[in-house]
Amino acid sequence: MYYLMAYYSGEPQFRAIQYLTLLNPRRGIAYRVAVNELFAGAVGIVSKGILGFPDSPRDM
Repeated sequence: MYYLMAYYSGEPQFRAIQYLTLLNPRRGIAYRVAVNELFAGAVGIVSKGILGFPDSPRDM
């Protein structure tokens, strides 16, 4: 969600992000995910359904 809000801000440094790190501090586990491999349906649901943005970032 925070990545998508930053992406929609229009700042060029956020469009250059290639990887996200997801942390689970209780288990001491970190996951590294490539942005271009994110599940498109989930990105659309969060963008439109939760954040209320008109288009998916991949449509921009």
